Amino acid sequence: MSKSTSSALITGMLLIAGMVVGIFSVVPVIDEANYIVNAFTYKNQVLIGGFFQLLMIVAYVGIPILMYPILSKHNKGLALGSVAFGIIAGVFIIIGVFILLLLLTLSHEFTKVGAMDISYFQSLGELRQDVIW
Repeated sequence: MSKSTSSALITGMLLIAGMVVGIFSVVPVIDEANYIVNAFTYKNQVLIGGFFQLLMIVAYVGIPILMYPILSKHNKGLALGSVAFGIIAGVFIIIGVFILLLLLTLSHEFTKVGAMDISYFQSLGELRQDVIW
């Protein structure tokens, strides 16, 4: 098997794996109206979603890196741009996972405090949710 054939095969597998992992990375709990309470209640779902989002980085960065030798034959600038944007997408996913974990921490603190000062937690939660989406 030639190098370009094996690279194309691995790229295709990464593409399929990225789609499957992307489906499992969805966290519907944080889209609900009561997301501040539900995020900590369904902590495992949030953590699993964050884990699968981290796995998506392999596809987002791996596909352009594997495609670089093929694309560079046609246009080196396009190939390099593809790799750069793949790395940038990976960084944004890491930031999103970090914010998702911060939302989980906010939810935990809200459940500990209770309804004493709900407006503070509500505004922080909306701010973090807006940053995620």
